[in-house]
Amino acid sequence: MKKYLFLLFLIVTTPMLSQKLIYDQNFDGTLEPINLTLEGRDDKEGEIEDGIYTYRYNSGNNTKFSIELLDVEDLSTSNYTIETKIRYEDGEEDMPYGLVLNSNSDADDFYLFSISDNGFFRVQSYYNDEYHDQKSWTRTDAVKVGDWNVLRVERINYIARYYINGVNVYNDEYFIPNGYWCGFFLTTEDQEIDADYLKFWESKKTIDLIDNPLTDIEKVVLTELNSETDELSPRIAPDGKTIFFTRDDYPEHFGTKSNQDIWFSEFKDGKWGKPKIMPKPINNGGSNSLITITPDYNTVYLSNLYDKNGEPDGPGMSISRRNSMGWEIPKQVEIENFYNNNQYVSYFMSQDKKILFTGIETNISNGGMDIYVSKLKENGSYSEPVNLGENINTFADDFNPFLAADNTTLYYISAGLPGYGREDVWVTKRLDDTWLNWSKPKNLGPAINTSGREFAFTLTAKGDEAYMVSYEKLEGSKGAGDLVKVQLSKSAQPDPVVLVYGKVLNKKTNEPISAIIEYFGLKDDKNYGNANSNPETGEYKIILPRGVNYGFKSSSDGFISVSENLDLTELKEYKEIEKNLYLVPVEIGQTIRLNNIFFDTGLAILREESENELENLKKLLIDNEKMTIEVSGHTDNVGNDANNLKLSSDIFELRDSGTTK
Repeated sequence: MKKYLFLLFLIVTTPMLSQKLIYDQNFDGTLEPINLTLEGRDDKEGEIEDGIYTYRYNSGNNTKFSIELLDVEDLSTSNYTIETKIRYEDGEEDMPYGLVLNSNSDADDFYLFSISDNGFFRVQSYYNDEYHDQKSWTRTDAVKVGDWNVLRVERINYIARYYINGVNVYNDEYFIPNGYWCGFFLTTEDQEIDADYLKFWESKKTIDLIDNPLTDIEKVVLTELNSETDELSPRIAPDGKTIFFTRDDYPEHFGTKSNQDIWFSEFKDGKWGKPKIMPKPINNGGSNSLITITPDYNTVYLSNLYDKNGEPDGPGMSISRRNSMGWEIPKQVEIENFYNNNQYVSYFMSQDKKILFTGIETNISNGGMDIYVSKLKENGSYSEPVNLGENINTFADDFNPFLAADNTTLYYISAGLPGYGREDVWVTKRLDDTWLNWSKPKNLGPAINTSGREFAFTLTAKGDEAYMVSYEKLEGSKGAGDLVKVQLSKSAQPDPVVLVYGKVLNKKTNEPISAIIEYFGLKDDKNYGNANSNPETGEYKIILPRGVNYGFKSSSDGFISVSENLDLTELKEYKEIEKNLYLVPVEIGQTIRLNNIFFDTGLAILREESENELENLKKLLIDNEKMTIEVSGHTDNVGNDANNLKLSSDIFELRDSGTTK
């Protein structure tokens, strides 16, 4: 009989196709255990016989380890899995035993994966001279009482998955690597266990990167915006001229206790101005954060609910619109069958207000929080959230979705994909109109993602620069979480869009008008979104993704709608275009230009893109039964006079016969 007193320690690797078995201890004499002899120790002992290692706790009042140190690679570049098969031989049935792992050589920091012989398990961490329950004692049928049990721990990035006999009983998303030691432990006198084997796999992390990631990206700390407290949840307006963010536990706040309020800053003369706190009712005595602000600055979506007085009213999502008096009291955004099992939640509303993303945990989530999508319904509510699937969501937390202005490129934070730190920023592209098929997510690279934590990614409509929360200690950092600006690699940028801006004005008086702006496809007549002009200034802004020949029109009571068009089917780069929209008052003698009437050159046949304009004219006449109009037009200067005269004649013959209807 061979007898050993020993410290057995390991490290852990994830079950991937590329994993490599680097340690296989079967206690059969083929692999000599390392560091098994502890001179002068009589509080524990171990012996190996017939391929079984028997380990017993003789005396004392502390947890006893039997551990080993293995030669493994740097934890930052490797994932790992450890597995053992053990059996409880002697001792009280409710006393813990199991694996000790991820400890440093002085046993100052480690984890314990415990089971008991009456069907419970527990996961603990030990640091600062104290035990901390990651998962308190929980009964599970996975434990085989009085029999062999296979314990396995898989470490992927900073996440540990715990298994008992193949059953995933717990996932720890804040698993901090402390060291290379691993082995067995007992907790009280007269305990004894048998171990059949101890195995260790290691695998290199394979990170799916964007193409040609920039390596010289500098994170610019926005010192004029940051404070000594946490800055959270940044949202840059699409035009890049205003940034909104949340301050946590800041001395200047609404309410009677520390909370979270929304602040904003405007970019003028090449720098960010002094942050200002958003007024009531946007901020109140609860926790406030801004989810999305529309391009026209007239609608905001907010976290949490507000009661009729604007005070906190529980979890959820709200909307507030700007009117001539300021911001209205936020109202609840209704989401069909919405629930969340997680203490955290993240939302994002698309710029056209038709698509809502949520980062929530439901009964069918892959792990913790998953990303779900809902669509705007005819009654103004949003459909039941649908999981984006395993291509996007992992066994760990996936959250903070941000859809770029192109309505195609999605950025989000994942703790479950192999990356550079605990949470990294990833990018994916929508592949079809179901909103459920996405390209394989790509990591934004080590210049943006660090070994720490990245959160709350947001970017302008132009898409070449992004803003985020960083916990790095950079030059100029002030608090725990600070706002930083980063340049985006070309391959990580969204598709180009056009930002159209201007004013809605009374054509007769040139005064600003509060109006609704609708943008739609001239060919498919599909509504691509709506915006509102500022009731005081008439200013509006809309974003038009490429690939569509758009018509857009403004309308207001007492005025005749006037349409414009913009063909973006071949858009190659981001543009900003100013277009003032003039509404004609419903009065005798007014002249209206019909901009969206189209003919092919030399033909008297209306193209299908003209249909929406004719429908608008039809509606105008129906709404104003006593109105009579005169329609006139002219040809362009292409072609000779005789051909143009005939073309004009053909058009009016078609009009009189009704062929153009």
